Amino acid sequence: MTGEPKDRMAELREEMTAVTEEIVLILNKRSRIALAIGEEKARRGTAQVRDLGRERQVLDRVAEINEGPLPDEAVQRVVQVAMDVSSELQAATAGLPIGESAPAQIPNPEG
Repeated sequence: MTGEPKDRMAELREEMTAVTEEIVLILNKRSRIALAIGEEKARRGTAQVRDLGRERQVLDRVAEINEGPLPDEAVQRVVQVAMDVSSELQAATAGLPIGESAPAQIPNPEG
């Protein structure tokens, strides 16, 4: 009986490791897209990297599609970090200023 919980724990940890590896792959895919967006912004002569209106749309959508168990705010924080890192990558590679820093939680104009 003592071997059973350890086997289950090992299975769960293996599954968690696989999910973490998927997250890393997805984050890097997202970063490659962000770099392409940064190049396009530079090509178009965009003044800065950040677009707080667009970030608000993304965070709203994240809350809309979130089915839990994580609360919306937690998922939004994770996505906000991904957007922050994307902005830094864009600024570094496209030679654009980042622009206005997003607050920890971008205010929603609708309330």
